[in-house]
Amino acid sequence: GTQNATFRATLETGASSYITYLNTTGFADGVYNITIWANDTLNNIKQVNVSFTISLGAPEINLIYPAGNAYINSRFLTFNFTASDPTLRSCELWGNFNGIFSRNQSNTTMVSGQQTFFALNLLDGVYKWNILCNDSLGNVAITGNRTFAVDITLPALTITEPTGTKTSRESIGLSFSANDLNLQSCWYNVYRGINLEIMNTSIDCNVSSYFNVTIDSTFILNLYANDSAGNVNSSSASFSVDTSTPQPGPSGDGGGG
Repeated sequence: GTQNATFRATLETGASSYITYLNTTGFADGVYNITIWANDTLNNIKQVNVSFTISLGAPEINLIYPAGNAYINSRFLTFNFTASDPTLRSCELWGNFNGIFSRNQSNTTMVSGQQTFFALNLLDGVYKWNILCNDSLGNVAITGNRTFAVDITLPALTITEPTGTKTSRESIGLSFSANDLNLQSCWYNVYRGINLEIMNTSIDCNVSSYFNVTIDSTFILNLYANDSAGNVNSSSASFSVDTSTPQPGPSGDGGGG
């Protein structure tokens, strides 16, 4: 906040200057204004304004986005942060975006306390980043590294069962493969025409499963998988169930005479 103080002095006749000292102990970092008034015995008044800055430490940096250990399903990223310092000069984005941890971008028009961002397009991968800032007094601050992953690739899904016609409504096999570097969960449902036969059911992405249906019919099984970045893929398989007992065929015995 603004600090106010009042000083009064009487100059000797003919004196042209006066020196006093302002104790700034306890003043926070910031820009301060001083207004000085002077008058004479003829009541002529003059005032001047001057300002000064107190900056005792390095810039304060707050990283906003991406968060640490985040999974992001977009290749376009903005690295958001704020930096605060009365004499803030510039900030830099550092990271291993090209395989080597190095400076990537700089901003020399920083405004203290205002949210700022650097923008990048990145391929799928795991990255580290931080922000370095300095001020006009030579103070430098750098944040700790944050790690995040870019993943816009959908999980790969293949269904091998169920297919064809099943002769039992019970223990119908569900065999599939789901692959993704950051695979998170799998689930399925089964429809009979427009009717929901089996609601969304979670399953282990690495283990085959079994399910039952209630009647003979033609069915569609929908399988889904997502990853830690929120990418979702699906695959479907059609099958039917027919439990009717086959009619016996001709005996094959012929009469002889």
